[in-house]
Amino acid sequence: MQRFPIALDLRDRDALILGAHGEAPQTAERLLAAGARVTVIAPGSVHETIAEAAARGRLTLHRRPFQDTDLDGRAIVFLAPFDDDLSRRLHQRLAAEGRLVCTLDRPEFSTFANLAVARVSGLTMAFGTDGVSPSTARRIREDLTTLFSDPRFARYLDALRQARAALPRGEERMARMRAAVEGFAIEARLRFPDWFDKHTPADWFDKRTAPMESTATETDTASEVADIEIQAPITDTANADPSLSTPPSGPGAPPPDTTPLASRSADSSRRGE
Repeated sequence: MQRFPIALDLRDRDALILGAHGEAPQTAERLLAAGARVTVIAPGSVHETIAEAAARGRLTLHRRPFQDTDLDGRAIVFLAPFDDDLSRRLHQRLAAEGRLVCTLDRPEFSTFANLAVARVSGLTMAFGTDGVSPSTARRIREDLTTLFSDPRFARYLDALRQARAALPRGEERMARMRAAVEGFAIEARLRFPDWFDKHTPADWFDKRTAPMESTATETDTASEVADIEIQAPITDTANADPSLSTPPSGPGAPPPDTTPLASRSADSSRRGE
């Protein structure tokens, strides 16, 4: 079944996370970055980064079991997959009410998919595999984040932004903006882990012959950025349109306090999930 991808406006909306380990820290960070008011409920231990965020007032943390009244007023609900009975019950209730609920890495208990998202240099990208391999989606996100971190791409998008703002709405602007991206391209080559060509799908489940997903070859563990090249727009500099020139770089406004709740190294350690 294909799902319909959307981007939600969660500014000043209430979001609930049940559980405080696994994907919960990354989910909380994404919700906070979107401007949501985040509440985490966890009866047991709490990941240190969530505890730290609560201590700094970035989110609300309740160290107690879930109560049905915790769902009141929540625009979106995330569940860590620690209790299948609870996940099934909440999914049935919230789905019947037409509300958004996601049990992390359990699409059968979710009304939407929690896609891997990359935001870099003014570009937002989302990746999903319909629940087949979240690890693959995360790997694609990591490699493309590295690729688009090239400072030239940020300058390129800023030049397009300035050109768009300088041109009046209408067919001419549409034509000029289409012409501005001629010559921009991404060239990429896919690499696969060593086990992929040596084992059949049935072997994958036989631990005697097939490696686990987290066991990767040397070429798989490295982000081979050299295999992917950005081609910037080819422009005749002698007759270039000044409105499409690359603007000078300068200091921007200071960012808000959005210290990440989990590092990339912690995220990468789960590539074999």
